[in-house]
Amino acid sequence: CTFCIVPMTRGPERSRPLAEILREVRHLLDYGFREIELLGQTVNHWGEPEGDLDFADLLEAVATLPGVQRLRFVTSYPRDFTPRMVAQVGRHGNICPYLHLPVQSGSDRVLRRMGRGYTRGEYLDLVAQLRAARPDLALSTDLIVGFPGETESDFQQTLDLVKEVRFGSLFAFNYSPRPGTAAPRLDGAVDPEEASERLQRLFQLQETIQREINESLVGEEFEVLVTGWGRQPGTQTGRTPCHRIVHFPVGEAVPLGSTTRVQVETALAHSLLGRQIPALVAV
Repeated sequence: CTFCIVPMTRGPERSRPLAEILREVRHLLDYGFREIELLGQTVNHWGEPEGDLDFADLLEAVATLPGVQRLRFVTSYPRDFTPRMVAQVGRHGNICPYLHLPVQSGSDRVLRRMGRGYTRGEYLDLVAQLRAARPDLALSTDLIVGFPGETESDFQQTLDLVKEVRFGSLFAFNYSPRPGTAAPRLDGAVDPEEASERLQRLFQLQETIQREINESLVGEEFEVLVTGWGRQPGTQTGRTPCHRIVHFPVGEAVPLGSTTRVQVETALAHSLLGRQIPALVAV
């Protein structure tokens, strides 16, 4: 991409062999880990060194290992998310219903200047394929506001895309030039104050959408992976399979890294409040 410095700071992409990855996952499972996350700058570019396997094969191999209760992966590049990868997301129940899928802009003109390699329509088609395969899928994304040449019309297309997709969360930033990248040589620099104003409009829209999505979860029960203690005394916090943060009061502390069932009672813009559901005791 014309704005990205990562290839210059980290060097060419490298893929670890499948056998090495599976060995590490088994090692983590032996230690009691319940959730595995596959991490890569563009994780779906993974390919078996000196082989023909791709990321769909890696998902299949890890998801079918005994003991993998939850599987996540981040970050995926939209252009290279293949139908076989989409099928894997729908095939395995232990692949979490959450995906981070950076779009960066809702304008085709800006996407071309960014060098993203896909169009708005192609991104929306991928979203439709993923949600058809996994109807409960929650999506998050990255957006850059004020990219060189972005007009008010371009920005409005970004807002429209956010309204259409209804992301569960997003990470948005004002464009900032990186030395050595191509984007600073583009014409049409956006006034910083205008870019900041656009960014705030984007955040306001997303907060409304996020609150509505969270409110739709009130009354639902989730298996929550406990990750820490809450700010309020006697509370703990964790993540749902769809990656929502949940705070809930506890009597007896739940060990970190374990799961507990929680019913959502209150929706906030950026998190949920719930109550722990007592485990059933066999008699």
